[in-house]
Amino acid sequence: MKSSLVTAVMALGMAGCSWLTDIRPITKEVGKPVPSARLYRPELAAPSPGHTAMVSFLRDAGFPGSGCTHKILVDGDAVFAIRSSEYQTLYLEPGKHVFTLLIEQGVCPEYSTTYNAILSEGPEQSYRIFQPRVVAFPRFARVGAPGAPPFEGTGTRTALMFLGMADGSVPHSSTKPPFEWKFAWEGERSTPGASLTLKETNRYPGSKGTCVEYELRALGFSPGESATLWWRLGTTYTQLPALVADDGIVSIHGTRIIGTEGNVPGGPLDLALTSGANRAYASAIPFPIEAKAGPCWASVEVVTESGRLFLVTFGGFRPGEKVQIMSRIGDQRLDHTVDASSDGKVRFPVRFEQGSAGTATARAIGDSGAVSIQYSIGMGALAAQ
Repeated sequence: MKSSLVTAVMALGMAGCSWLTDIRPITKEVGKPVPSARLYRPELAAPSPGHTAMVSFLRDAGFPGSGCTHKILVDGDAVFAIRSSEYQTLYLEPGKHVFTLLIEQGVCPEYSTTYNAILSEGPEQSYRIFQPRVVAFPRFARVGAPGAPPFEGTGTRTALMFLGMADGSVPHSSTKPPFEWKFAWEGERSTPGASLTLKETNRYPGSKGTCVEYELRALGFSPGESATLWWRLGTTYTQLPALVADDGIVSIHGTRIIGTEGNVPGGPLDLALTSGANRAYASAIPFPIEAKAGPCWASVEVVTESGRLFLVTFGGFRPGEKVQIMSRIGDQRLDHTVDASSDGKVRFPVRFEQGSAGTATARAIGDSGAVSIQYSIGMGALAAQ
């Protein structure tokens, strides 16, 4: 295994992988019933003697998986086929049942998943059919059950997801923004008088790791002003219509909360809000990789979905101080001496060759002190938190 130390970040041609998907669960009030042409067992759509357990299936609206029809089987028999924004209510015998979701053809690959249920004559049970991300597979979740995604209702959140970082998949990239995206260390990035802040509001277990929610607040933008929210990871960008409310909260698709799921350690959430000549940036790392020794500290960001390119930052040194930095994995070691920046920091990317795996170490030594940090590379870096 080999590593290479690169001194110019902009010359790396960094590639990232990101997407945004609008999570929009439905209710019977806003959804559409499955048409009779796709109801294969119509006798189960109405109560009858012995069939007194009421169960409903509601499939999310939105882009993910919308091109695929999901065939629903009950105890091995095909009962109906459901599409985006649709629902179907069945009346079954009380007791144990196996629900199967089957994809046989279309733009999505063949796939099936099952859910074991116990039905009773009591209150209606509802099952949400959802796809948590563009490149993931659909699944069942009982509405209101412990551990189910807290997205019941007509949709209250917009989910920002680092796709590909946890499962190796790569969605399509969007258009590059019509402005130069500056890195945080390049000094003042926002338009004078404009700012954008991320405030964490909630964390809870999700289907692909911890869901972390944020409130996004902007200053220097006119109340009610339409804007564009850009999301960046490496050289991949996602563009979204946004609205700045009277209180400065930024909403996307009418929601005032954004969230991340499937985050890996050191994976950044990097945003920019633009409107006319105004531009403001905000960044957060839901699960930072950090170390501290005396006045010195270190942090690591993962830059690409491959788990082979990282940005290491050291701080706590004097401006202009000579700092020896070292990158090591196994018996491979690279050393370099640089001057600390005006804010006492040293930043450098480390790129590992394909197939590299294990734990890497980065160390900085100067007159002010020394600090080391360790981080996983390759697939070990891509475990969602």
